[in-house]
Amino acid sequence: MKFWGASDGPTCATEYDNYKIVFTDEEENELALLFPKVALKTSSAPVEGTDEIKQSLEFNVLKSTVAKPSGYGTGNLNTSVVATVALSSS
Repeated sequence: MKFWGASDGPTCATEYDNYKIVFTDEEENELALLFPKVALKTSSAPVEGTDEIKQSLEFNVLKSTVAKPSGYGTGNLNTSVVATVALSSS
């Protein structure tokens, strides 16, 4: 998903489909959050010299239709978020 709409910054107040955030711990357990539709409100990434880039996003989560995750049958869900957990085999 691309937030930067032009060379002078992000395109805000725009809707995007399928935004996914994945969290992984030191044991490689994984929590994935899928937002079927989001509307970006703000996006800032202050860059100065060789400083670490810290991206800050603010968005509204909208309800939309998404296919059920693998292993949960067929069909669609009308939801604002789908969360899945994958545990490591160790």
